[in-house]
Amino acid sequence: MGAFLAFLLASRALALDAVPLQGTAGSKLREVWALAREKYPDAKLISITGASSSDGRVRCSPASPFQDGWRFTFFSPSAGEFLMMAECGGQTSGPLRQLRAKAEELSRLTVSGKFIDSDQALKALARAGVKLEPIEAKTPGKRPFSLMLSRLDDPRFKDHPMVWRVTGGGESWVVDAVHNEKFDPSRYGHDFSLALASAVANSTTL
Repeated sequence: MGAFLAFLLASRALALDAVPLQGTAGSKLREVWALAREKYPDAKLISITGASSSDGRVRCSPASPFQDGWRFTFFSPSAGEFLMMAECGGQTSGPLRQLRAKAEELSRLTVSGKFIDSDQALKALARAGVKLEPIEAKTPGKRPFSLMLSRLDDPRFKDHPMVWRVTGGGESWVVDAVHNEKFDPSRYGHDFSLALASAVANSTTL
């Protein structure tokens, strides 16, 4: 009962639409998280990664969710273990143990509270003037955008805000996953500069 209540409390924090689009990163997050908690009741979400078209949804084969579906990384503080789950078309796979350097504090930054889904992240870029359609047109039949939801690992941002990293057409962008807009360093006490924006967009993430 206690584990189930903890899951309900965690679920309240997820910023998903009441009826989310099918195929987005968040459309089956609750179900995937519940399965992760069957192995580790204290599993915390670290990141979500995947590739999509400009609508933020994956096109994948349910038979191979780890290959081309959404991939979810969780961390269990009690076990000190990372595990991965995958989902595609409602079919889930995992959990699989993931080996990482346990000493890395940044690798354990959890995604929590309210955040936007993958379709909203791409809409935020479109509002900011990023032309998504030409990028997609260059890759017919493929998913031109790679997305990753995680905490920003740049040490200049002490609160490590939650962001969507998006790459496509050889370019990279960062979307503020809380404020639903292209990432603005001034929101977090940093003057905007092209150098800082480039460093944030192109830095490696966990």
